[in-house]
Amino acid sequence: MNKVMMDILSLAIALSLLFSAIFVYEFSVTAGVTSASVIVSVDPPISTVAAGQNFMINVNISGVADLYGWEFKLRWNSALLDIIGVTEGSFLKRGSNTFFTYKMNNSEGYVLVDCTLLGDVCGVSGDGTLATVKFYVESGGGSVLDLYDTKLVSSQEQAIMHTAMDGYAYLLAAHDVAVTYVKVSDVEAYLGWIVGVNVTVRNEGTEAENLSVTAYCNATEIGSQTITNLNSGSEKTLIFSWNTTNVQPCAYYEIWAKADVVQNETDTTDNTCTDGTIHIKIPGDIDGDCYVGPIDLSVFAASYGKQAGQPLYNAQADFDKDDYVGPLDLSILAANYGKRC
Repeated sequence: MNKVMMDILSLAIALSLLFSAIFVYEFSVTAGVTSASVIVSVDPPISTVAAGQNFMINVNISGVADLYGWEFKLRWNSALLDIIGVTEGSFLKRGSNTFFTYKMNNSEGYVLVDCTLLGDVCGVSGDGTLATVKFYVESGGGSVLDLYDTKLVSSQEQAIMHTAMDGYAYLLAAHDVAVTYVKVSDVEAYLGWIVGVNVTVRNEGTEAENLSVTAYCNATEIGSQTITNLNSGSEKTLIFSWNTTNVQPCAYYEIWAKADVVQNETDTTDNTCTDGTIHIKIPGDIDGDCYVGPIDLSVFAASYGKQAGQPLYNAQADFDKDDYVGPLDLSILAANYGKRC
């Protein structure tokens, strides 16, 4: 091959390389290839939230130039999180009016969000927030906040290349038990009666709990019971028996119950509940004036011979609590007649 031919071949190769470089450059511009520093990300990248609470994350953008419209999808563990809603961020509004919309699906755990500028305007450059997503935590665990199918478009209808970065939510289990109800079988009782105390406990957290519950008369313990595996959202009623034989008559007593604090409990203010007061009387003191006298005898006589459910039956005249006002009750009244506190 002579020198002329070699020079022509060298020129052809150089031109070929030049045209290839120009093609690559033009294709890159047309396709919207930009700096790898353009990032769409979940912020904060890690969220730590207790079950039963709401929290929000932003979808942010950084390092972008001439952004006219965007779209993203976000998915999560639907067994742990529910989406509440999405609001548009301020970034694209810097350029002009916008059209913003989203479609969420809690059963499958994803949301599709879109936004674009309106009119013949330039895109927006810089950093900012595209959208804010609000969640409710159903249960403890962990969930990736997967940011995917992200799309950025310039005002020239060119795709803007970028990197999408996911987030993660650490969801703390909520431990919370509450005593919701305390009720005594009698608001007035005679010395020596066995008074029933019903205590209802509810698990208001997200995890099954084992706990102890104690019923009290003033500061004196009536009894303690254990509840095993009380599931989230469920409740259990315990029945305590208060023997009044050794208490002081002619006095009022406060009946209340307390659930022990479970590990990592978030709210302990509702672990106690008070029913009110119960009046303990001398047997025979039907009217509760701290004296067994003629008035009590008169009231007793009106109920004598009556059974529970019959007219004129008076439970306060049934001193032995056998649902019948009879001779045994009369003997109790007689034994205490004239006594006072």
